[in-house]
Amino acid sequence: WAFDGRRESKRKPVEEIVFLDELGKEITHDYLVKRGLEDVFYYGSFAPSNKNLQPWRFVIKDEKLVLYATYDNWEDFILIDMGIIMYYFQYLIRSQGIECKWDVDIKDEFIKDGNKYREIGTICI
Repeated sequence: WAFDGRRESKRKPVEEIVFLDELGKEITHDYLVKRGLEDVFYYGSFAPSNKNLQPWRFVIKDEKLVLYATYDNWEDFILIDMGIIMYYFQYLIRSQGIECKWDVDIKDEFIKDGNKYREIGTICI
């Protein structure tokens, strides 16, 4: 993922935090460009998080973006991190002309590919 003219970052690259249809399913850069979401995810990757862990994962499912938390141990700071990324993304999506709010519904923990996750909520895209 080369973003011409943009500085390199030690943050997780978009392909490690954004997936198509399900967690772990690769999404292409071209898909994000066609959907007008390239900048949303690029700038959203700079949202602060505790210890820069970036515990958020996104799955694009049709017209919705599903937010997941991934973690080793569930701690209160994870919800703070989720609130921060939700704020960032709601603002960034609005800058693309999409007026939506997060529907927060924290689900039970599940394990996929050896990682712990909880679904946090959804927003239209």
